[in-house]
Amino acid sequence: MKVSLREKKGFLSISLLIIFQFLFYFFTILFFYIPYFGLVSEAYSTFYYLPVLTVIIIIKILVFLNLVKILFQKWVSHEEPHYSDIPFLLGFSFYMLISAKLIDFVLYTTYAITIHGVGFNELFLLNLTKFRYILVLIELLPPYLIGIYLYFFRKNLGTRDLKLERIARKNTVIFSIIYILTVSIIIILLQTIAPFTIIAGIISLISLSFVVWMFITMYRGKILPEFNSLIISIGFFFYLIFNILFPILMYSIAQASIEGEAVTTITIEGGTLVSAIIILIGFKIKARYKV
Repeated sequence: MKVSLREKKGFLSISLLIIFQFLFYFFTILFFYIPYFGLVSEAYSTFYYLPVLTVIIIIKILVFLNLVKILFQKWVSHEEPHYSDIPFLLGFSFYMLISAKLIDFVLYTTYAITIHGVGFNELFLLNLTKFRYILVLIELLPPYLIGIYLYFFRKNLGTRDLKLERIARKNTVIFSIIYILTVSIIIILLQTIAPFTIIAGIISLISLSFVVWMFITMYRGKILPEFNSLIISIGFFFYLIFNILFPILMYSIAQASIEGEAVTTITIEGGTLVSAIIILIGFKIKARYKV
């Protein structure tokens, strides 16, 4: 059976992503969990919320894997798949979230160990936090690019006006460079951990607002009938809300005590898990306007 160029491109791209994910998990486990297994085990037995967070994050990773599978299958099914296609960009975003969730595992356990004054110093925790938020920037960049491009091209959706497309792409590049450089510089220069929750809220607000608008526009315009854009937009809306709540709760409830921080973290992780499940349902159910 002859394999088409489209199938080869899709297979090669997905294979490389799988290899990267495997290596990322392998080296994280090798350099963190194995050397510090005793400290990690003690943290899990001391802090009741860590096992709860672990279960939530594992379920969330499984949900993201399903979303990646659906979106990449949709991308490969295109006659001429491009890396700028919406299914690929959204799939890549959820793919990066799988890596980010592993770092969340590390962050939660590292922080639990550090507050007892053993195992790690605050500089290590600060650098790990910076790395995590660079991942946040990367994982939310694809939906940001999709949303801001469609926003600049919104009045001409469904047309093939090459001049307007070029203008929209130019504006997208300019605003994206400003956005990426600004956020990256802020992340690098921050010297304390507390402000990172605010940065996360700002990044989520900017990126996910465009995504919510994009899927509402698709629903109104009856675009992508194989997915339910209305349900997806609702899922992303709740995902946005919980990400905005994160810094608010961290500066109110979480700072009061370790219990408050545990409740905040479980609330945000649980809320975003429910949001991700809603998004998954939207990608599995066809729109009502499907012919």
